[in-house]
Amino acid sequence: MSKKRHSLKRKVLGSKKGLLFLVFAAIVWFISALSNPYTANVPVRVILESDSDKFIVLESEVAVPARVSASGFSVLFQRIFPSEISLLTSDISSIDLEKARLSSAVLLEHYKQQNSGDANILGFVYNSFALPVAQAVQKSLPTSLLRLPRLEEGYEFASPIQFSIDTVVAMGTNDGLVGLTSAIYKLESNKILKDNFVLKASLVDSIAQLAQWSANTITVSGSVDRYSDVSFILPVVLTNAPDSLSIMLSPKEVEVKFAAPLSQLRYINAINLRAEVSFEGNSADELKVAVVGLPNSVKHLVVSPQSISYFILE
Repeated sequence: MSKKRHSLKRKVLGSKKGLLFLVFAAIVWFISALSNPYTANVPVRVILESDSDKFIVLESEVAVPARVSASGFSVLFQRIFPSEISLLTSDISSIDLEKARLSSAVLLEHYKQQNSGDANILGFVYNSFALPVAQAVQKSLPTSLLRLPRLEEGYEFASPIQFSIDTVVAMGTNDGLVGLTSAIYKLESNKILKDNFVLKASLVDSIAQLAQWSANTITVSGSVDRYSDVSFILPVVLTNAPDSLSIMLSPKEVEVKFAAPLSQLRYINAINLRAEVSFEGNSADELKVAVVGLPNSVKHLVVSPQSISYFILE
């Protein structure tokens, strides 16, 4: 029994030594193979930065294949850790604006200037390559809000909302800006309001990505007041009628309904309001009613009826 165990032990040790030998031989072969010279393709990272208003950089980094003559170790290293070339759009005078392509000879010159210690590169695989840049276009756009601020029930905006900037400038590609009619901002706060406010708003993400903007954030301000429903019965006044005509209106009164700020209710009364219809140049059968004397803060104006009939008496 002991002889069998001893024999088995020798076989195990022999198999381990054989495996170690194979591993060692593979390592030696691998090192030897990598020590040999090779001509191969390796990627070179081209890092683009726009410092000119002529171009928009669509992608800040692009990989360009280059031919190198170097040891296997060097080729492997350059594939894992590619060399870099930094390019400013203002330094590249040979860009074809229509095709946005750069000559490989120009790129090789920049490579040698920035990697003077690396003489392994033979050149680039292609004669030219496409740059991820586009001709810049400027466009002025009015500011707008994606959604208005939320107000407490019974409250209204007492005046138009004001923007800190009414117009912003976008610099981007023609394709990105051609369909854009306004710069849309989104309020950073969803708080329900019942007082005057000043809020920050940021460009909507999908629009911010289309271009470089003169203002990515703005402030939005406005006044808020509690509103109350008001109604009056007003006599209709005829204006701009010739003295030679005798005109009768029907009906002679209209009902006026609207919502007004509580702070201004004391100043709104039937004495200060007039319902007018103008006869001048009219050829229709009815005259439209206009309410005169209402403050600008009034909302939801309803006049009933909106127009009235008239009769010319002989």
